[in-house]
Amino acid sequence: MKISGNIPAKERKKGNTNPYLKDGFIPSIIYGGNADPLMVAVETIQLKKGLKKVVSTQKYLRLK
Repeated sequence: MKISGNIPAKERKKGNTNPYLKDGFIPSIIYGGNADPLMVAVETIQLKKGLKKVVSTQKYLRLK
């Protein structure tokens, strides 16, 4: 499955993730291609909105 979209994220440093969690971010790592893994923090609300869009699009496409 391939999911693509545009969800804003900010780069984070290796270490304690508690400050990100307290501020409403989800610590994540982006893998892929020939690039090194990128550590980011994604805002929880933005991630939910982005995933909801993908899921609703997939449901729509299955109905056709």
